[in-house]
Amino acid sequence: MKDKTFTLSLIITLSLVSSLQAATVYTGMSGNCGPIVSGTGSATDPYVYSDSCTWSLNDQGKMVISGSGPMAPYTYNQNAPWYHVKDLIKDVTVGSEITSLASFTHSINLSKITFAEGSKLESMWANTFQNTPNLESIVIPEGVTQIPPKAFNNSGIESITLLSTSTSSIGYSAFQGASNLKSIVFPEGTSAISADTFNGCTSLESFVIPDSVTRIGSDAFAGVKLKDLMVNASNLEKYLNSGGAFESESNITINCTGTVNCQNVLDNWLKEKYGTDETSWPSWYGNITFNNKTKVKNTDGSYTIYELGHFIGYKGKRIYTVQEANQVSKPTGNRVSIRYK
Repeated sequence: MKDKTFTLSLIITLSLVSSLQAATVYTGMSGNCGPIVSGTGSATDPYVYSDSCTWSLNDQGKMVISGSGPMAPYTYNQNAPWYHVKDLIKDVTVGSEITSLASFTHSINLSKITFAEGSKLESMWANTFQNTPNLESIVIPEGVTQIPPKAFNNSGIESITLLSTSTSSIGYSAFQGASNLKSIVFPEGTSAISADTFNGCTSLESFVIPDSVTRIGSDAFAGVKLKDLMVNASNLEKYLNSGGAFESESNITINCTGTVNCQNVLDNWLKEKYGTDETSWPSWYGNITFNNKTKVKNTDGSYTIYELGHFIGYKGKRIYTVQEANQVSKPTGNRVSIRYK
């Protein structure tokens, strides 16, 4: 009987220990993260943070940000109180009363961030998720109206959902080097896309540039080769001037908004950059469909514009539609030559 009692007690003890370990917060893995109240940040005079905001990290890599109000501005993360354990952070939950988010840059194992329901978050400090290669997606609360500089610079982010309907601007280099980014939609009302914002986002295939955008910074789309773009004529020119291009091996759709003809803008831009000889223009030019029109490259290197579905044929013989053809020669005598894709 004594042995059975001992065995039962041992099982209960081990079970309790196991349960406690799963939620253990170790010394040095918790603290305050509210605004700085004293200190200079030096080795001899470290910052002291307000307890209005606290953080804790358990041995499973789960961090919880609690409290209310803003977090201290750990812009580059060197001063963040969790910097010494940044490689252990895998999953972050931000409480609903937190109004500003500090930087988690170089948290190389961070793969998930969750904002509590009813989040009052209003802003994110610069470099928020810079160099976080395992963070693939995020839903940003509706109170955040600006994407700060270098927010996702060189991150592994693939998709971003912005709940705000009034995002005003995108900071410089916000997504620079995020080569896995595939989709992001900015609402009408966005006024500026800053320099290097999407520089090096080589997986980005489709994008909508809101009509409200009045400024696109230098190299904002350098290295980007879109397959689908919705844009007005003015911003199409800005896109091209910021390093943007199109995927040369695919069909391309440009949905032109506004009253100015995007096709004329593109043609004039290409003439200024490459000259009037169409054969010297980029290969993607022949793959573009503007709304309901497309270009077909002629055998002499020039292009003819057709409405989609336009028939090409000869004397009632086999007829082809434009979207089936890759190259169409100009009629010579009684013949039209078609080469398929």
